[in-house]
Amino acid sequence: MKHLQRFWSDWTYLRQSRAWLLANQNSTLPLDAMFHLNHAAKTQTFTPRAVIYGLKNELVRLLYAKGYCISATQERQVFECWDCGGTGDDGWSEGSCSKCDGTGVYREYRLIRFVFQYKGQRYVWHQPSQYVDWPVEFTDGEIRQFKGDSHAASVHLTNSFYNIYIGTVYAFLRLNGVPKSRLPKWFNLWSAIKDEWMETHQYYVYRRFRRRVQNFIWDVQNVGRNGKRLWSYLQHGELPVVEVIDDDIPF
Repeated sequence: MKHLQRFWSDWTYLRQSRAWLLANQNSTLPLDAMFHLNHAAKTQTFTPRAVIYGLKNELVRLLYAKGYCISATQERQVFECWDCGGTGDDGWSEGSCSKCDGTGVYREYRLIRFVFQYKGQRYVWHQPSQYVDWPVEFTDGEIRQFKGDSHAASVHLTNSFYNIYIGTVYAFLRLNGVPKSRLPKWFNLWSAIKDEWMETHQYYVYRRFRRRVQNFIWDVQNVGRNGKRLWSYLQHGELPVVEVIDDDIPF
């Protein structure tokens, strides 16, 4: 019953967060919660990162639309190639590194740095440009180099903190008119029932039965293919030859 208990606790956190936010509309708690979630998501795995980053993207969109953004600039984040150490050489000949094609850069992203002023507090978040699907007016046209985060989360998030903070941000977005269809799918009743079912003995019996049915289907298909080859041999006196493409030869 642990998954159903988790669903009930998460739903309780969400309901309590909604009631608290309605009574404290000038609080910065939702943004503070996202600040801690954004930093902790890089090292902790209690909650899938996709949920946290999905909520972050909708929060940034909402704050920008409401006019809380005081600065929006572009930055370039570069990951150097680990095979050549950023030199672009293969290390043993005069050729270029095959991983990065001699550029020394394995991957790079264009980030948008948003600075928000909300209820007297300043918040800075970076978003990959491919996730910013709304028009943004940049403070200047210069593309700076990404320098990383200058602050870390001030608390160590446990599983309970994750659920509380996610419930707070989720409730804040829903109260501000963000449709549920745009928010990431959080832990719900169906997933709780599914997880409970997957840990039962009946589920493993079902998996064994499904595997046996699949093996039976494969056996029937093999018998059919062999029967066609035998019929071809009886008609033509030779087995059909399967053409082999040179590119498929494994040497």
